[in-house]
Amino acid sequence: MPELFPFIFLIIVALPIALSTVLVLCVDLGTDMIPAISIAYEEAELDIMVRKPRSKDDHLANARLYYWAYMLEGWVQTFGCFVCFFTCFSDFGFPMSNAWFLNFKMGTIPEKHDTYDPDAWNLGNSNLKRDCTVG
Repeated sequence: MPELFPFIFLIIVALPIALSTVLVLCVDLGTDMIPAISIAYEEAELDIMVRKPRSKDDHLANARLYYWAYMLEGWVQTFGCFVCFFTCFSDFGFPMSNAWFLNFKMGTIPEKHDTYDPDAWNLGNSNLKRDCTVG
């Protein structure tokens, strides 16, 4: 859910993407490898051969598991991820109100003769105007 909703919000409300596809793969592989390795070293259950087998209709993945994983935990994780995303966005000078429909907003486009100058007040972008208020 926390990996799916950023892509859905990208499509619906044009929110900037929080996770690239490569980062999603890194998160999935990084968080799945350690639990998978730990299962290999799990102690054997002593009464496994004494227990009655499950019935044919009893599945490992059932509606209760899906409800817990996707409806409860998924929403909590998604909310936490979006809070972190908007907090970081805000720390870098983009308030949450400016993030919605960001790809439809026009920014300042440098002209052909503009060159990047890190020492200039406008960084070489002649479209930026200096604030003339004295204060």
